[in-house]
Amino acid sequence: DSVRQISTLVSGPRTVSLAGRWIADAPVNVRVSVDGAMVDSFQLDGVARWGALQSWSHPRKSPSLVVPAGSHRVVFQVPPGIQIDGVALVAGDGPIERWALPVPPLVPPRVEVLVRDESPTDPKYLKSRIIVKNVSTKPLSGYRLHLQLRDDAWKPPVVETWWPVPLSWTLFHDRHGLYTWTMDRSQVVVPAGQSDFGTSGVSLGFHRYDWSAIDRTDDPSWDSSWIAGAWTRSRGIPVFSTSGQLLSEWSCRDGANLDYPSKPDGVQAELTGTTPLVLEGITARVDVSPEGNWNWTSTVIGISPLDGQPLTGKLVWNGTTWPLSGWWQQITIHNATHSNITLILDLGSSRKIQLQKWQQ
Repeated sequence: DSVRQISTLVSGPRTVSLAGRWIADAPVNVRVSVDGAMVDSFQLDGVARWGALQSWSHPRKSPSLVVPAGSHRVVFQVPPGIQIDGVALVAGDGPIERWALPVPPLVPPRVEVLVRDESPTDPKYLKSRIIVKNVSTKPLSGYRLHLQLRDDAWKPPVVETWWPVPLSWTLFHDRHGLYTWTMDRSQVVVPAGQSDFGTSGVSLGFHRYDWSAIDRTDDPSWDSSWIAGAWTRSRGIPVFSTSGQLLSEWSCRDGANLDYPSKPDGVQAELTGTTPLVLEGITARVDVSPEGNWNWTSTVIGISPLDGQPLTGKLVWNGTTWPLSGWWQQITIHNATHSNITLILDLGSSRKIQLQKWQQ
């Protein structure tokens, strides 16, 4: 790893707060200079995984930067041992006014990421293949890949993975309007000059639960070269070592911005028939459609977790609350088969669950 810089022009006089997203095994200090002169040092706490946008801290005072009158070049010196997504400059309590990206490290990448969009003209479906190639002269012992999608419509993406199966992955909402799909390959060893998953690549797809249109052009991982539908080198899908070191090229897509605030991590969905409904998020509003058989007197909702953890939180309907726990929960709602009912789920944290209904 090596020292990296984040550089941006800032006009003063003003005072700005600093925030960002990063991964670090332990707390690190970032030195800040204005027009070449070091003016301060800020502390970034140890963070194990990509998470929410969070404020920088300072050992002695409020974590803000005072910019004198005029236009100034502000440079943040990022030390080894940390991977950082960028620096957000915030004026007062307002929105982010500037998002400064890190300068790529001056070392050859160890990994090359190749992408092929197999549905480049489908407005509702992003179907991709991804190859991770070790372009170094040494074996690669484990890695993690991150693909980011913008949350445009308060609808978390449904992830479909076709090959290989099983595949270890997670989907995380960072509270700033981005979903990060992470593929964990920490247990594999990729020989020098070889590709993980051969020449076929990982086959996966993303779509909204209601199959509404996806605007992929503002996703940080996407770039215009995907339109051709051929294999292309990706600079928007980073690969990190298991210790958090950046292994691949990584630059945010031209025009992608993080300047508008996140929507709540909530889901709106409809449960119809007996087809299971998969939800991901912290909260959800689920509209349950009525059935036509007047012999039925009750609607039964079955809930199970899909992320390896027991159920938490609660389900609320018409003033009645059911606490959620365990690996399977069945809830019976009497006299509710012939009209629409709305369920409110509060899972306590970002979860992946499945709902299914039947009548009795």
